[in-house]
Amino acid sequence: MAASDHGASSGPGARLVPMPRLDGLRGWAVAAVVAYHLRLVPGGFLGVDVFFVLSGFLVTSLLLIEADGTGGVSLGRFWTRRLRRLAPAVMVLVPAVLVAAMATGWPRTRWDDVALDGAATLTWWANWRQIGGGTSYWAPDPSPFRHAWSLSIEEQFYLLWPLALVGVVAWAAGRTPVRRPVGAVAALGAVAGFGWLLLVAHRTDDLSRAYLGTDTRIATPLVGCALACWWTEDRRAAPPRLAAAGTPIGLGVLAVMVATVDVDAPSTYRWGLIPLAAIAAAVLLVGLTAGGGRAPDRGLGGDPVSRYLGTRSYGIYLWSWPIQVLVEHRWPDLSRAATIGIVLAASLTVAEGSHRWVEQPVRRGVGWARPARIRRVATAVAAVVALGAVVAVSRGAEPPPVHERLDADEVAADAATRPPPTTAPMPGPGVGEGEGEERGLRVMVVGDSVAFTLAYHAAPEDLPPGIESLDGRGLLGCAVLASAGWTYPDPRTGEFTADRGGGACARQAEAERAGLGGRPDVVLVPPGAWEYSAARSPDGHTVAARSAEMGEVLVDALLERARAADAVGAAFAMVEWACPGPESSAERRDPDYARWLSDVLHDAASRGRAEGLRTTVIEVTEAVCAGGDPAGEPTDEWLAAVRHENHVGDREGARWVWTEWLGPGLADWLGSG
Repeated sequence: MAASDHGASSGPGARLVPMPRLDGLRGWAVAAVVAYHLRLVPGGFLGVDVFFVLSGFLVTSLLLIEADGTGGVSLGRFWTRRLRRLAPAVMVLVPAVLVAAMATGWPRTRWDDVALDGAATLTWWANWRQIGGGTSYWAPDPSPFRHAWSLSIEEQFYLLWPLALVGVVAWAAGRTPVRRPVGAVAALGAVAGFGWLLLVAHRTDDLSRAYLGTDTRIATPLVGCALACWWTEDRRAAPPRLAAAGTPIGLGVLAVMVATVDVDAPSTYRWGLIPLAAIAAAVLLVGLTAGGGRAPDRGLGGDPVSRYLGTRSYGIYLWSWPIQVLVEHRWPDLSRAATIGIVLAASLTVAEGSHRWVEQPVRRGVGWARPARIRRVATAVAAVVALGAVVAVSRGAEPPPVHERLDADEVAADAATRPPPTTAPMPGPGVGEGEGEERGLRVMVVGDSVAFTLAYHAAPEDLPPGIESLDGRGLLGCAVLASAGWTYPDPRTGEFTADRGGGACARQAEAERAGLGGRPDVVLVPPGAWEYSAARSPDGHTVAARSAEMGEVLVDALLERARAADAVGAAFAMVEWACPGPESSAERRDPDYARWLSDVLHDAASRGRAEGLRTTVIEVTEAVCAGGDPAGEPTDEWLAAVRHENHVGDREGARWVWTEWLGPGLADWLGSG
């Protein structure tokens, strides 16, 4: 996130008192974000909201100090300083990551996307690039530039908010102290922004839209802006009682949220948890800045560790995510502990280099970054960036091709180029014996959002005995037929649209092929979330919902996947459509649909076995649906696991589904063979 602002001038006489506690806050915020990326804490993403509030607070404080001292604000000087702080590190990051991606074997089919992501990062529109491309924030095989959404929002905020502030200052000149109308505008903007966030979250199932949009997230930095107007220098000298209350309250609320809140849970957005995090960050800021420096510093800038992390927080944020993505891509079988260690060590090292040799020299105009030299470098880089952005945009505007089908021979050939699993396979039908008892099953989960949540929320330690690992290859909105270029009607309009993954579904076979290259023991697919509707083939032919033709099309698509799994020695299991909860659509709750789909899955399994494939259907049990009937009433335990819909909602839900249903179902099948 943004480099430190306090202590930096914004005009004649404008200066904030250095506050090391704010550096410490930055340090803890970036630590939370990195921990979230490493899947250590579910709510660490809220560290970004802390950055947003802090940025709004500090930037507004600087601008108001300048307005008070000079009667106006120099927008040119402000924007120049922002660019000097933020742009150099990003200009190093993007080409470095592209080169590293090439060196680590990034798939050629995804080069257009990663190049466009890099261009969007350089030009500060990465969040709208992700929204416009339909990319889910939680999709597997993420871009190494996925984290740039927050940088783009912050830079867009730096562009728009000073304009608004200057307008208010000009209007208020000679009428009233400028802090009051500026604070009112910021407060009203925050209220309106949070209201819009709630509305968007309630009107769409695409939570990525709520998470990534500038319009839905701008309210958070505006909270900091409003605080800067209210929390004046005089009030910062208030009794330390404010620190004694604000610091533990703010820290306590944020700590609980970091430990418990899920980024992809609808409640996070629909129940106002994002505004709550922003308010908690503001309360914490009040505590940290109260008492004129008499508030306790320990752990929030008063110790070397937090102060160090805070002053390097921008570089740590920039580099940690792409390093993690590339490490996990290059060495997918690396242990979790080793991955965490490598990512942390590399991120801190690179961030230190960025701070020492890129950010600070440019900020101070010394060394290689002296003004005359930096202008020439900036001009050359800007020209290259502009050209690259035009090329990338033009390439990205092309419709994504319908990729190759999951050809079994190609899958087998690709798998043959990869190293074998590091441990012996688990015994099962057609799998070796004896030493194979050393480990459990490697299960790859493919499909749409239902498949995605099954793998995303499942912690390794919560898996039942017999299952060693899950490899989630689900993509939100990508049904069984979507990977082959089929489209589905939009639930709101009924119109057939491009795949709901905005092109991601067109590359689903690539993701599955890569997963099959790791030689899983079982491929698991849970159809049902989209198969209730009609579908249109790539050549424009529409197949009616629940028709005999649709049944045949689905069977063919499932058998194609089963053959690809068999080519690498994997079994293929389809999950019977489990009675969805009352918050699912009426079509998905139709008993006739549940039984029709069950017949289709059993037909596919039967035909697969006739071909010599290891295929089965994991049927619902009485623990899931009353009477073990897919059209029966859902049990209370099942509703709790899927949050009254049909998606696994959290870690506890995933644990229940795998230990009470899917795990035993796989064990019974493989053990019977």
